[in-house]
Amino acid sequence: MARHDGKRILITGAANGIGFATAQRLAEEGARLYLIDIAGDLLDERARELGATTEVVARTLSVTDETAVREAVEDMAARFGGIDALLNSAGIVAVEPALEACLDTFRKVVDINLTGTWIVSQAAAAHMAGAGGGSIVNVSSVYGFQGAPARTAYCASKGAVIALTNSLAVEWGPLGHLQTNKVKFLTGLASEFHALDSLR
Repeated sequence: MARHDGKRILITGAANGIGFATAQRLAEEGARLYLIDIAGDLLDERARELGATTEVVARTLSVTDETAVREAVEDMAARFGGIDALLNSAGIVAVEPALEACLDTFRKVVDINLTGTWIVSQAAAAHMAGAGGGSIVNVSSVYGFQGAPARTAYCASKGAVIALTNSLAVEWGPLGHLQTNKVKFLTGLASEFHALDSLR
């Protein structure tokens, strides 16, 4: 039996990068995947590719849309009979010198990277807690611990994701073995293996 055989896993930011790389590996290991991304055409293409080896559902939406997220989570729970794990990998970066940074851009980065992580985590955790537990992995960055030039919003958002994850781990840990973890990366290379280690 494969390591994640039959596991029902929700992945945000699944069309590219860490999200897609993790989805590829999980598909090889037998997981049933529910993929979310705002890039609909690319997401559908990825889902068709992964669907050759496992059950895959793709849903185009923004993680900042609370109503759409909750509808997707309900749909996944109904289709798959529950949710075993969530990987929050949706995120963006803006490269702007701090003195020239646009407030709208700052808010957008924080909204997607931090608020989106919170929205999806809360919706998924409600199902996990009621079903005896699950695992939530939030993708952070080394820039969540240290500063970087021209990446003020990104650093702030990823630092906040770390704080959010720590807080949720303390609060949700006792709720039926609900695990909340974070992973941080220097680069996206081979990062899916670290994410997989956290999806227990």
